[in-house]
Formats: sequence, C-alpha cells, structure tokens
Amino acid sequence: MLSSLAKNLSPSIVSVGKALEQVGRSLAGPAAAKFPESFGVVLEDVTKDEIVDYQSQLANSAHGTFKAPSASVDQSALIAESSSVWYNATVMDNVKVGKTSSLQDLSVTGSGTEIGSFVTVGAGASIGAKAKLMDRVIIGAGAKLGDSVVVESDAIVAPGAEIASGVTVKANEYWQGSPAEMVRSLASEEADGIVKLANHSADLASKHHMESLKGVTAVESQRERFSENPHAFIEDLSEVPSNNPEVTRRGLIFNDSQ
Repeated sequence: MLSSLAKNLSPSIVSVGKALEQVGRSLAGPAAAKFPESFGVVLEDVTKDEIVDYQSQLANSAHGTFKAPSASVDQSALIAESSSVWYNATVMDNVKVGKTSSLQDLSVTGSGTEIGSFVTVGAGASIGAKAKLMDRVIIGAGAKLGDSVVVESDAIVAPGAEIASGVTVKANEYWQGSPAEMVRSLASEEADGIVKLANHSADLASKHHMESLKGVTAVESQRERFSENPHAFIEDLSEVPSNNPEVTRRGLIFNDSQ
C-alpha cells in the first residue's frame, strides 16, 4: 500500500519541485550565472549578488599586490607594491613586506617579522616571529627559520634548511643543512638570480591576480575556448595585456606609473 501511495505521489512531488525551480529562476532575473557541471554539485542558476567576491584586497597593501584567495593575512600586515602572498600562505600580525617580494604557497610568516624587497620565501617555508630578512634574499622551499633569525642582504637559505632562533646569516652567504650552516659564498650569477626570481614571481602574480578576479561566466567561457583549441588558448595566456587601458585602470597589472 505504501509503495503504491509513493508511486502515485511521485509525479506531484516532481511537478511541485519544478514549479519552485521556475519561481527561483524568475526571482534571480537576468543577472543569473550558470555554474559549470564540473564543480561536482549542479547549482543551475545563481544570481550575481550571491557570488562571493573572494578577491578582496588587503587593508594595508599598496597598489599591485596580489593576495591569493586562500591565503590568510592578518589585517595589520603591511604589504608593499608588487609583492604577493600565494595560495594557503599565512602571514601573522604586524608583518612588514617590502617591494617585489613573494611569500609562496603554504609558507608561514611569524608575528612581527620584517621582510625587505626582492625577497622570495619558498613554498612551505616557515619564518619565526620577529625575524628579519633584508633585501635580495631567497628562503628555499620547506626551510625553517626560528624566532629572531636575521638574514642579511644577498643571501640564500637552501630548501629544507633549519636555522635555530637568534642566528644571523651574513650577506653573500649560502646556508644549508639541519641544523644549517654556511657552506660557501654566493656566486655572482646566484646573486643576480635573486632579483630575477623576484621579478618573475611578480609577473606571475599579476596573471594570477587577473584570473582570480574573473566571474563564473568568464571561467566557463575559458573552459569552452580551451576545449575547442587548447594550443591557441595557452598562447593567449602567455601574454599579459599590460597595454590594455581597461586592465591597467582597474589595477590588475603592476604599473609603477599609476
């Protein structure tokens, strides 16, 4: 009896569901945007107002900074122009970051740390509280620096190195190991490479900045273009349209003249 009742009621339930769906779509209006099915859950129509603006800018950041949507940055942090905080990176309170520096994926920067210009903190690296990284420094991926560590200008800490609290890495030195120690002086090409790496990260950050600002409709359009002609799509992405007045006006490109 119950199965028969359920069978009889099913068409009615389906029709009520479809009616409610139509009401929802009419309320959504022309600003509705469709999510791609690859999101896993098919959310047919969502109004523009319901799409969260996940690319909010840092309160104390200069023009041209990039904060990845998944990064966690304390509002007291000061981020200078052309610097970037990448995906799932964490920046604690009262951190100061100079120009054209990069805190890469999953890195952690402790409270009160000061970071100069043209500094790259590699993926998964951790910097203790009140550390000081001067200009033109590379901290390798997965390296661990204790509290109050000082890294002087033009120095490199190797990936995976561990430096105890209070230690100073002198200028033009290369440190590695666990516990880390100075193994040699930097070669001239290594010193030049520090700035090149920082500039490369800034250029890449500008592209990620533009991509993260795109809405669902733009992302779906890109997906269609890629499926039609992958090679042409990738070639288009290889160029940042810095000469586009609309793009520069919106501050999506690092532009010192603005």
